Amino acid sequence: MKKQFEIPKDSAEKTEIDSLNTVLEILKKTTEKFTILTKERDDIFKKRKWTEEDMNQNQKILIKRAKLLINLPTLLSSVLKDIDHDVRFKIEFFAEQAQQYLNEKNDLGLGTLLVHKDDKVGDKNSLEKLIDSLEEKI
Repeated sequence: MKKQFEIPKDSAEKTEIDSLNTVLEILKKTTEKFTILTKERDDIFKKRKWTEEDMNQNQKILIKRAKLLINLPTLLSSVLKDIDHDVRFKIEFFAEQAQQYLNEKNDLGLGTLLVHKDDKVGDKNSLEKLIDSLEEKI
């Protein structure tokens, strides 16, 4: 359940709320793009037989998804200093992990970005869970 919005008591609290809203907006847009790419990838996996074009398209999708996460700290650079350390750590971790897998050309890692071994099909990914936790703070 969302908390009622309260008028900030001071400018520091207002800055934190403004920063949090900016972070949420950017994370939601990133999640939306990530989800679209994931669905495109799922469509490729549904085929019984992959063509070379399918494999190339899959690789492009993996790279695009990774770059979405890699760019998050840059997109959020103006507000990261104003948000909770744990949130900042998670965002930076997503970016670093994506960069590592991209550098290693680790398709398995790229394919499982934001997913944990205990997750089930249909579960929210780590970015979606982060968004949910941030929305609870507002």
